[in-house]
Amino acid sequence: MTRTESTTGAGGEARVSDADVRSRFTDDEWLALVEAPSMAAMAVYAVGRPSLPGKLLELLVGGAAAHHRGDHGAADDLVRAVDRDEESFHVQRDLSTKVSSFDHETMTVVAIDGLRRAGAVLAGPGAPEAAGFTSWVLDVARAVAEAASDRHDTAKVSEAEKDVLERIGRVLRGEEAA
Repeated sequence: MTRTESTTGAGGEARVSDADVRSRFTDDEWLALVEAPSMAAMAVYAVGRPSLPGKLLELLVGGAAAHHRGDHGAADDLVRAVDRDEESFHVQRDLSTKVSSFDHETMTVVAIDGLRRAGAVLAGPGAPEAAGFTSWVLDVARAVAEAASDRHDTAKVSEAEKDVLERIGRVLRGEEAA
């Protein structure tokens, strides 16, 4: 089966093909959505201060969490299409190369700006899926925040990571202006 064929979900519901989902967005809008999970992971990564092994674990978990889709209601088809987008790997690699020389503060600014673009898309034709897509992106970011288990305190997620998780949600919902 190709990605352009419609499928049936586990509950027998009709699924929209990835190509049909993709066709609803311009190239720039689609890129903003494809980048969103990586941008969210990058924002959390930038504010966290774990050791090198913790940072490596955060990077690995961010990639794996993006592929664990779960149930996101009306956004399931959009989440699936973004996750399976053939350009996703290249987008992640290009982002990694682009930000590798950035300091943590610049990395956070770039990530939040990227998420703002995704939030603007979700306010448009993606609006029916906005809540579910935002939930998925936050799941990815939360997994990254929880990955660095080398902290000596009992909190699995630092206050800075909690703050950035809240900010990611606000930005994707369009509640925070530039």
